Amino acid sequence: MPRSRNVANRALLAVAGAALLCAGAWALTGNSAVRERLPRGLPAMEPGPLLPGHGVLDGARAQGWWTPSVIAALSLVLLALVWWLLAQVWTRRPGVLPLPRPGVGLRAGALARAMAEQTERLPDVERARVRISGRARRARAAAHGQPPPRGPPAPPPP
Repeated sequence: MPRSRNVANRALLAVAGAALLCAGAWALTGNSAVRERLPRGLPAMEPGPLLPGHGVLDGARAQGWWTPSVIAALSLVLLALVWWLLAQVWTRRPGVLPLPRPGVGLRAGALARAMAEQTERLPDVERARVRISGRARRARAAAHGQPPPRGPPAPPPP
């Protein structure tokens, strides 16, 4: 998976996890047994229903800042989700690499397999993996080789 996808997935998972953790902790403070053990200065949820009633929402809507704030927050969430979706769909792996002859190309997967086989023939390489990324005209190859297993590591020098 490309690095941009990893970063996007981990960032969104971290934000979602932090939001759920905070919401769960806040909801937990509504329990009287938990509320009694909290420090006095820490804000806690008042006992009663978890979701606000119609009177509370109508009072919040009457203030001028409520509606724009909700719209702005939901717009940011929507933009983050669209960014995440585009990071999932968009790949930078070329399918076919053009060769100097017109109409002739080389599949990137075939080239990666051939490079991995050649790398595995080197001494002290047990297994190799090659990934080709970038654009078709400016492709890059990243090769990762795994050495064969050895005996136990030597003790550190004194």
